Amino acid sequence: MSSETVNRLTEDYYLDNFLYLLNFVANHYEHLLSANEQHFNERLRRLPDDGIRLYVRLTNRIGPYFRCDKINYQEIKDLSAAIEHLKSDQLLEVVEPPVEEAIELCSRRELLTLLGFEKVPSGLKKSELKVRINERAINPLTELGVTVVQLLGLKELRIFRLLFFGNFHQDMTEFVMHELVAPFESYEISRQSITFTTRENLELVLRLRDLAERAEEVLALDNNGDSIMSLVKELPCRPEDSRAARRFDRLVNRLARQLERLKCDECALQLYTKTLTPPSRERQIRLLDKLGEHRLALNLCEAIELEPLNQEEQEFARYFATRLSQKSGMSHALPIISKKNIPCDTIKVRASKGRVEKAAADYYEGLSGRCFYVENALFKSLFGLSFWDIIFASVPGAFCHPFQRGPSDLYTGDFFINRREMIEDRLTILDKPGELKNRVLNVLDQKVGVANDFVYWGLLSDELLKLVLDLIPPKHLQIIFRRMLVDLKNNTSGFPDLICFDHEGYRLIEVKGPGDKLQKNQLRWFQYFLANGLPVSVVNVEWERA
Repeated sequence: MSSETVNRLTEDYYLDNFLYLLNFVANHYEHLLSANEQHFNERLRRLPDDGIRLYVRLTNRIGPYFRCDKINYQEIKDLSAAIEHLKSDQLLEVVEPPVEEAIELCSRRELLTLLGFEKVPSGLKKSELKVRINERAINPLTELGVTVVQLLGLKELRIFRLLFFGNFHQDMTEFVMHELVAPFESYEISRQSITFTTRENLELVLRLRDLAERAEEVLALDNNGDSIMSLVKELPCRPEDSRAARRFDRLVNRLARQLERLKCDECALQLYTKTLTPPSRERQIRLLDKLGEHRLALNLCEAIELEPLNQEEQEFARYFATRLSQKSGMSHALPIISKKNIPCDTIKVRASKGRVEKAAADYYEGLSGRCFYVENALFKSLFGLSFWDIIFASVPGAFCHPFQRGPSDLYTGDFFINRREMIEDRLTILDKPGELKNRVLNVLDQKVGVANDFVYWGLLSDELLKLVLDLIPPKHLQIIFRRMLVDLKNNTSGFPDLICFDHEGYRLIEVKGPGDKLQKNQLRWFQYFLANGLPVSVVNVEWERA
């Protein structure tokens, strides 16, 4: 963090943020906190100012061990007293860290001093110094007389953070982002919108997180599937809670895919059946086919056709059913995939070290038009601006803390279901002349810079927005929005690279260099564009020789 940034914050900004988190959790989740967690909260609150400042400062640093001679914060007036207060409240202890960790806390110069500088080559790497320290069987920090402390209460702190954020990937930096970078939208957080309703659910999410972390280690080391299967035996039943279920599904698919790679096909197949979340059923079909169970594979294709979870899964089922039918002679009732021919041009441009998309954009700029490299950002941003108030609408369970870029159900099927009437009304309104342009510009004026998971503020230049809103028919944007809304997780990528404007209107162009081809999600968008009459094409770029 730059000094200029820090100067824009109050001296105790980090402490204020931490206390806000504690208060929020105490107010919303007191009934879920264990006795230890409540006592942890009480101990923190009775600390003197320097004590809690030190604790919070250290929680924001990489630990678990901290050298006291490296702790220096201007606002902490008496470091020794702060340490003593934390020790007496069992929030910190003085320790002698294991030798390996102690070595990491030492500088190369300190290690050289311990070994006797005159006897050690000055060019010796720190990794080589570690070996020599280990050979002496000494703890370097003890030898240097450095006091080391370790924070306590981290298990309880983890619970508080999880209850506040509802996930493991956000942290206290969100407070600073809100103040200095991109403020978060203001929305209602009701007591009915809390992430966790029972202690059992909280413990289940923690258990799934721990299993996922262990899985990372197992997947890196297991070469025969035994360790993976041991981990599988520890899996709980699939949770009823949707958030916990998504964690479970991701873990199951990850473990099953690795079993598949290790040729443990029957074990992988059995594990895949624990979830329907894509690509589970696709992988099951491929494994059933590999194991000679063609009828079961075809039955699963037909089940997908009846209730597809996304378009990619449905397309796969139709394609593979046809393949199974041709291979085994079995008939099926799934539709045959028919695809329109995609318009394709070839241009020659001067060889460049830059991106091929930039070279193509420059080429079209030279044809008396305007061309922008936008890829997924343009239509996502237009969607975010057009549906801003609906995205942040007060829907039960949508918002559980102040730092969300969208509702909790944003990338699930529930997003549309829970807002169907609002969305359909908005699509109808946007079809009226001038309505979409006015809405986008009004929201842009009111919300510029506010965090929204769809909006790329840096892309939306005045020139680009004017061209888009003047030259793209609102009906075309509505067509795009409708497909995005079917599956916001998968249908917000795969858009063409370029948008070009000239006196005839606009054109979407996907740029491909030598050897490139359209990806599956791009193909789906192209088929949709062509079926609805939107101007789109692929351009193959060939480099001109100098």
